[in-house]
Amino acid sequence: MSVPTTEFNGEVKMRQRVIGIVVWCLVSATVMVTHAAGDDVTKAKSDVLAPSHQVIAAYFHRTERCPTCKRIGALASETMTKGFVSEMESKAVQIRLVDFQDPKYSQLAAYYKIKGPTLILMDVNDGKVTRWMPMPKVWQFVGQPEKFHAYVGDAVKGYLNGTLVEPEVNQ
Repeated sequence: MSVPTTEFNGEVKMRQRVIGIVVWCLVSATVMVTHAAGDDVTKAKSDVLAPSHQVIAAYFHRTERCPTCKRIGALASETMTKGFVSEMESKAVQIRLVDFQDPKYSQLAAYYKIKGPTLILMDVNDGKVTRWMPMPKVWQFVGQPEKFHAYVGDAVKGYLNGTLVEPEVNQ
């Protein structure tokens, strides 16, 4: 009994995607864990000098994600990649998707007090997270992309230019 070629090709493509995601997560987690621990990280994996000021949006999600959680991750990524093109290229703005249920991210999830799917914005100066805040309204705006992009984009801009005043949720 032979397996149809389309099923085999689909399986190979899925494996390639999974491997790519795993590699990306490992690289991202290494950088984020170092940031959360307060270590001085000044170079990205590509040995490109990271800017002294960065804003990182990290979407912490469960291993099994519902359509809404997947949508929040997609909208957050879209906000960064379309709204901050030059900042993404220079690494001044970054987006990370993190499975907070994965044991290798347990310290990171504990540091940011993650109990459920959450988008966190981190203000990073000289390789250290100096302040951060959750973005709880992403759930409210998941069905309204324009409002989602404005809510998250305005907060990123505020961190970038130093004008964001956030509630003291991370003290």
